Amino acid sequence: MIPRTSDRKAYPIEPPTELLSRVQAFLPAIHASNEALAQRNPEDLDIENVGEDEEHYIEMNLGLGVFKAKRRNNNASSNDSDESDSNSESSSQSSSGSHETSSESSDRSCSPDASTNAKHITSGSIKPLPTT
Repeated sequence: MIPRTSDRKAYPIEPPTELLSRVQAFLPAIHASNEALAQRNPEDLDIENVGEDEEHYIEMNLGLGVFKAKRRNNNASSNDSDESDSNSESSSQSSSGSHETSSESSDRSCSPDASTNAKHITSGSIKPLPTT
């Protein structure tokens, strides 16, 4: 049996969320970009169509190293131990002869999130795969 109109309850509809409004703004922009790409010469867009006079290379931007996130609201004793760990880590790196570029040191100083600190953990040497 179908309920009568008078028996139905009306529920308020919430306004669009921030995510929905961002998606609604993004979709027309991606549509316009796709139309602009469709009007270009396909040979210019083909990444496998490399001319003989062009340089052949593969660009690989790898983020090497592991970052361990730590909360800022740790107690003072754990912060002191973190500082001593980082001091011993930097002294072991300098004694091993590793040098750090300015971009690497600036990457370490930036935290990915305002509520967490990132501590760089250096990895061991990379061993080649065994050949069969």
